[in-house]
Amino acid sequence: MTAALLEVLALPLGIEWQALTLSQQLERLRRHRLLPIALHHARAAGAELGAVLEGMWESLVAHGRRQLAADASMLARVFAALTRRDCPVLLLKGAALGRWLYPAPELRLSSDVDILVPPRRRLDTHAAMLDAGLAGDGFSQHDLASNQASYTDPVTAGHIDLHWAMSVVPELACRFEFAQLHARSQ
Repeated sequence: MTAALLEVLALPLGIEWQALTLSQQLERLRRHRLLPIALHHARAAGAELGAVLEGMWESLVAHGRRQLAADASMLARVFAALTRRDCPVLLLKGAALGRWLYPAPELRLSSDVDILVPPRRRLDTHAAMLDAGLAGDGFSQHDLASNQASYTDPVTAGHIDLHWAMSVVPELACRFEFAQLHARSQ
């Protein structure tokens, strides 16, 4: 991989890439979940990755595709359950960015899927999550301080963070109306 490419990718992280070994660079990219997109860009730029990095690339893409398929399966069940209860929903953060901004969604690694629902529908959404077979933590759907609840899918081992506000900070949470976000969603 070229040092120039790594420097461009490192700017938002504030890291002095020249002082790091290739192994340290790869570890930083992995830790920040940027390794798949970095290797994608290196390959697209014609960089010679070598056998080890090429094998790493193939492994990361295969893992990303498996994760994407598992998340898609989980979301299909969840969205169907939400539709049956007439609960509108928005896909947020990593899952949305992977589908919108990345060359391929499997290049955006994530540990969970974040969704946003109208605050007044959070308990209906909780029921829909249970209908879809997900397990809640048993209490957070009532937690108005965090504005989110966590669910685990026993089928795919995936995780969903259900949000009913965009922030836990009251001044920021009230700045975004779900209806306006939903109307402008893609």
